[in-house]
Amino acid sequence: MFTSISGNVAIVTGAASGAGLGVAKVYAKNGISVVITGRTESRLLSAKKEIEEQTLSCCCR
Repeated sequence: MFTSISGNVAIVTGAASGAGLGVAKVYAKNGISVVITGRTESRLLSAKKEIEEQTLSCCCR
């Protein structure tokens, strides 16, 4: 049985680049709202923009 993951929320740490960013993108593409965190604000805002280009929303902290 397949359970839909759409509509859930995920907090992704280290999402400014690399694997964290990749995970956040996959989650967002599958309808999961993502909250991303990272150490470098400029890179985090860039990652947020990338995610938002593919989906409707993303929150970074």
